[in-house]
Amino acid sequence: PDQIEFYQMKVGQDGMREDLPVEVTVSNEENEDALPQTNVQMDCMISGDDKGSLFGPYISLPRGKYAVEFEMNVLANRSGQQHVAQCIVQAELGEQNLGQVQVQANATRKLSARIEFDQTQELLSNIEFVIQPTTGVDLEISSINLIYLEEIHEIFVQYSDEIRRPRVNSF
Repeated sequence: PDQIEFYQMKVGQDGMREDLPVEVTVSNEENEDALPQTNVQMDCMISGDDKGSLFGPYISLPRGKYAVEFEMNVLANRSGQQHVAQCIVQAELGEQNLGQVQVQANATRKLSARIEFDQTQELLSNIEFVIQPTTGVDLEISSINLIYLEEIHEIFVQYSDEIRRPRVNSF
């Protein structure tokens, strides 16, 4: 991806939504399995109390199998729930859900989530990654990594030119 932009969404007490740009550092490299990976490092705090979320980057991806890894820390969990956040990968401005996962709390407060998805179209646009904390949970988002896992080949099915019609029995 050429340009990576993420936004932090907050809803104020007056009900007004505010989208703030998040400063990110982007690097492209290979991971330990020699797979191409785009790493997005950030330091962003979002709170479920103000209906906060992190979203972006609205990129286009060619056909392939991908994984998105989310890294975060729980700063506070006033909800007392195990479920502290939801991570989503979606396309076409939220019209197409490519995958989602519920993030569960653990003893270390350092959490990660992974979503694998197949992108089977030639090119899919406006792909975004979303993190939504549960009400009563404050999260610090440290990174989101996009990993290209493998190529998906287009499958062609050839049909016969012959039109087959059911035979009608005559009496």
